[in-house]
Amino acid sequence: MPEPDDPTRWIGSSPVPESDKERERRRRFADETLDLPTAEPEPEVRYVPVPVPVHYPPPQYQQPMYPHGRPPKRRKWPWVLLIMAMLCLGCCGGCAAWVQPYFQQYPASATVTATVTGLTVVNDPALTTEANRLRRESVETEQFGEGRFTVVYGDAGDRQRRVVLFGATRFIQNSGKDLDAALDRLGPSVALANRREVDPGAMRGEQRCGTGRFRNTAVAVCGWADHGSIGIALFTGRDVDASALLLHQIRSATIQR
Repeated sequence: MPEPDDPTRWIGSSPVPESDKERERRRRFADETLDLPTAEPEPEVRYVPVPVPVHYPPPQYQQPMYPHGRPPKRRKWPWVLLIMAMLCLGCCGGCAAWVQPYFQQYPASATVTATVTGLTVVNDPALTTEANRLRRESVETEQFGEGRFTVVYGDAGDRQRRVVLFGATRFIQNSGKDLDAALDRLGPSVALANRREVDPGAMRGEQRCGTGRFRNTAVAVCGWADHGSIGIALFTGRDVDASALLLHQIRSATIQR
């Protein structure tokens, strides 16, 4: 009787058992195909609106507003000319108002023989020398074309009243600034105090007055300045208000424009 074969050797037609790798591959394939759709999705249907043509009635003929087809153009040039003329007049008027004082006040000259009501010219060398010194300290400059003047007046009714006047004629751009500077330089020599602005009178410009001492005597100090002249006067025996009014007369008689 033949011996049985080796049990480890395959005999017959039985299927070969699956290996572990084969079973693992089959399991992965099954897991990956679970999410696949079972049937094809239905196609998406979209509805697109179709515009319906609208038939409007034909336009009706209307009578044109303007018979010539175009509206008439408004004339703008009269307004433009009017505005330009107003601007030119304003500009020229402003310039004329600004330069008018310069033409009225410059050039100017001074005369030392002018007649002032109630005053007479006095020949006093000592006072004249002192006035020339004060003029050089205060108002005199080295400007081209500058003229200088010094006059001593006496009161016809009172010999104790004297007026010592000195100044210069030249072009002055800022009259107020020049007058203040001249009085500042004169201040230590005459102990100028209580300086204030006063009315310059008909000749316009700037005028300042104050009190001081000259040659151990109380005096009223008044000065003026415009675009053509500058001057300072020392008054003995008069108060500031009276001296300011008298300076208007002296200035009008001395300064010639």
